[in-house]
Amino acid sequence: MNGGAGKPGIQPLSSHEIASRLSYFLWSSMPDDELFRLADAGRLQDAGVLSAQVDRMLDDPRSRVFASTFIGQWLGTQDVGGRVAPTVAEVQHFYTPEVAADLREEPVVLFHHILGENRSLLDLIDGNYTFLTDRLVQFYQLEGHVKSLPGRGFHQLTWPDRRRGGVLGLASVLALTSHFKQTSPVLRGAWVLETLLGTTVPPPPPDVPPLETETNRKAKLSVRQKLMRHRENPSCAACHDLIDPIGFGLENFDWLGRWRDRDNGQPIDASGKMPSGETFDGPEELRRVLLTRKQEFIRHLTSKVLGYALGRSLRDADQCVVQQIADRVEKDNYGARTLLREVVLSVPFRNSQEDVDRSEEAPAPVRRRPRLHLDK
Repeated sequence: MNGGAGKPGIQPLSSHEIASRLSYFLWSSMPDDELFRLADAGRLQDAGVLSAQVDRMLDDPRSRVFASTFIGQWLGTQDVGGRVAPTVAEVQHFYTPEVAADLREEPVVLFHHILGENRSLLDLIDGNYTFLTDRLVQFYQLEGHVKSLPGRGFHQLTWPDRRRGGVLGLASVLALTSHFKQTSPVLRGAWVLETLLGTTVPPPPPDVPPLETETNRKAKLSVRQKLMRHRENPSCAACHDLIDPIGFGLENFDWLGRWRDRDNGQPIDASGKMPSGETFDGPEELRRVLLTRKQEFIRHLTSKVLGYALGRSLRDADQCVVQQIADRVEKDNYGARTLLREVVLSVPFRNSQEDVDRSEEAPAPVRRRPRLHLDK
């Protein structure tokens, strides 16, 4: 993937510049002695050497900083258990600050494992396992369903059923995309579209009527029933037809991400129909539908990793590279390390484009991050 080097505006980086870029990408620190030695020998423009260094660096415990920083920024889970701490009296006995911190770490440990074992990136959509502490076993109400865990660290566990899977089964994501003491199919659907699939969700029109009304409150409607009334407004229906079905598929998870069967006394209806026609009922079937869009998922994830590695917003000229990398990842059974290697071997990573017309650069993507409501 070195084609294009030497073109106007594209100049190869020196070996020492590559060493620095690679080290700050995967370790967030300066190069170690091995990278300096290879840079001194002028070997870091060699594709085989670079690929071997990616594997070596991912095998090093220092790669956990990449897993932590990237996954926290991409998913938005870095705030859970940090600046936001639960203070609601009725949940403090099971949602402690320590549990919140564990929930924030759960996606980090999961992603680091996927990288370390070179597992399929599709595990992020439908993997049947996660990493839990003894506190999280209690939080997820899995006592008696999984074996007891030794010590206080994280341990890999297979989910005892198919209710949960991938990042959509993580309470950190489900809590992040909820309101205070109330789920939000809108926030959850928009999060899946934007964060996992890279689909831009249009902003709401002005003067949107409130979801919670006195009539709805007296009728003791479920969140879904309130939204169905809300969607009767033509100005609201177009966006909600795109967003809501995905969120409905996650309605069995409450505002903290724990399983429930009823909402406001009403049985949960977790069925949905995508605008493209696919139907589903519940989170397991929703994940199967999302797997049919795995090309969109991999392409969007590739763009996020490439932008992170370069430390800049992607330009229009980068989109061909993103597609090339995504195609290679798909051909290699979606291997996590393939994505990292191909990013490092790409033309933008190994070359400088400082004198490219800056007007061609796309603005930094702005993802509307839903406000966390656990501190009220």
